[in-house]
Formats: sequence, C-alpha cells, structure tokens
Amino acid sequence: MAAVNRWLQRRRSRTRRITSAENTHAYYLRDLGFLLREQAEAAKQAAESTSGDERAFKLGVVWTYYSVLDLMLQQAEGFDLPAGDLALKGFDPDKLLST
Repeated sequence: MAAVNRWLQRRRSRTRRITSAENTHAYYLRDLGFLLREQAEAAKQAAESTSGDERAFKLGVVWTYYSVLDLMLQQAEGFDLPAGDLALKGFDPDKLLST
C-alpha cells in the first residue's frame, strides 16, 4: 500500500492542464496499469514459491495477467498512447512467463 501512496503522490505532482473528463480517464488508465502490473508481479512471486497443483493454479493466474497487460500495451500502441501513460513504461509482460 505504501508503494501505491508514493506513486499517487508522484502522479499528483505531475499535473497536466487537461479537461476534467480527460483527467479522470488518464488517471483511471494510469491507476489500472499500475495496479495490474503490481498484482501480476505479486502473482508471479506467489507462483514461484509454491509447487504442485497450487503452483499450476497460480501460474494460470499469471497467464491471465500476462494476457491482460499484453493486450493493454498492444492497444496503447495502436492508439499512440505512451506506455508511461498506463504506468507500464519499461514493463515487459513476457518476463511474467519466465521463471
């Protein structure tokens, strides 16, 4: 939770002059990307620390995050949105699948 609070403080310090509706959409997308990335990385760590059927299940969760985050990055590219606007700058979803 402390990481989220630090991120929110940084985000607020970089205010842009855009309309309220655009601002809401931008913040929503940035928060969504940040939270999904954080949860995906936590899911990968959880999968790596288990074995057997539980590991197989947790790897399925990781695959789901991979699919969602990969799609988000593809769509961002298609709409000419920088990955940074989704808090995914430098993020490589393929690394979720490596052990």
